Amino acid sequence: MAAGGSQVFRFDATFDVAGDWQLSVAVDAANEVEEMSEDNNVFVLSVRVVGSGAARTLGVSLANTTYQVGSTLNGSVVLFNGQADIGGHVQISVEDEQGFVVDKLPKLAQAVLAYGQARTVAFSWPIPAIYDASYKVRAVWLNGNEELAQGAAAFLVKPRIQINAKVN
Repeated sequence: MAAGGSQVFRFDATFDVAGDWQLSVAVDAANEVEEMSEDNNVFVLSVRVVGSGAARTLGVSLANTTYQVGSTLNGSVVLFNGQADIGGHVQISVEDEQGFVVDKLPKLAQAVLAYGQARTVAFSWPIPAIYDASYKVRAVWLNGNEELAQGAAAFLVKPRIQINAKVN
């Protein structure tokens, strides 16, 4: 190649493993060409490979499985991003046994979560005067209107006072 010239090379690669990689290109690696500077002979490109099987997941966990009216339900949502960097928000709702929404918690905005990263988001819900029954907390991770992942955890509300009586 003549001085001041350039050459374009095409390179196709298939990665078997998702992750962060560095692609390096070196010219005149054996220092056979006399140059004014050897400092510009290597180019490094960082790339992020996202696996086709990678997923975004959301897990919901609760501090307890049984609560009383008037107590506070405490829990957490764990977001894992197995794809390209993304943010969005988490919408948490409480549903009854039939799936009807009993209450919606305020949306929890989420800053960008990088590939391969996880984040834990805590939440609480003061249990109002509701029937003693089975319920579930459902959390949905959204980016705009696109659902990224969802999860749920069940819990039981028991009465605060229980009266047992024997009738003769």
